[in-house]
Amino acid sequence: MKNISIISLLNVLACISVVILHANGSFWSFRSDNSWAINNIIECIFYFAVPVFFMITKEKIL
Repeated sequence: MKNISIISLLNVLACISVVILHANGSFWSFRSDNSWAINNIIECIFYFAVPVFFMITKEKIL
């Protein structure tokens, strides 16, 4: 049961991270100011969600 709750927690965190990544649209239009640098940091922090979804999918298949 503990593994299921950890996977559920990872799934929730990954979903929230994907929403944040999609809301961070200004990252894709480069500007040479501090806001782009902050958006780049946000993009790097929350990008873990993509591989987490693949790992969760593989866990559910096995």
